Amino acid sequence: MNDQPRRLPWWAALLAGCGCLGIGATELRLDPDRSRVGFSIPVLWLFARTGDFEDLALAVDIDHEAQKVDIEAQIRVASARMENPADVATLKSRDYFDALNHPYIVFQALDAPLSVLSEGGELSGELSLRGVTRTVRFQLSPDACAPSAEIPFCPFEVVGHIRRHDFGMSARRGILGDEVTVSIYLVPAALPAIDRPDPPTSASMPATD
Repeated sequence: MNDQPRRLPWWAALLAGCGCLGIGATELRLDPDRSRVGFSIPVLWLFARTGDFEDLALAVDIDHEAQKVDIEAQIRVASARMENPADVATLKSRDYFDALNHPYIVFQALDAPLSVLSEGGELSGELSLRGVTRTVRFQLSPDACAPSAEIPFCPFEVVGHIRRHDFGMSARRGILGDEVTVSIYLVPAALPAIDRPDPPTSASMPATD
């Protein structure tokens, strides 16, 4: 995968395989301005520091006969955005994502039930971060709209929680909470404009030594 963002029609629009992410899957085209991979971490257990990643690549491989789906997502760490530029530098440092040595975050779910893509539910898979791979579970929301000729594909939301110490990110444990909330909002490129709230702002993340 190169350094250019891959802007990924949703699963119902699968037409051709590309093998771009290593599972021989179909790449999905998303609206880059409205899709978002956000994160939130508690600071002093009083408020949260938030941010997001701009560069997401997503691919799926559907087995219609078995009603199963393989999903793989890659996020480029260098595409992180936060309100304070100093926080972005901290996030990429060795104490946190260690972007120099581990430039991508990868999530892979194999043999997931195909129904989860339209009906919602739990999606379990392997998350690789900072050279560590752990099993994580995310919750997919049901389709938010009824597909039609005007709106052929629906946006979808994914929410989950990870513990940063599971991935070797133990710095500032007295200040930063351990549980990170991950919220993913994906809008197909073909979807007409919809209202979407701006991400919240918060105080700065403590700097590393």
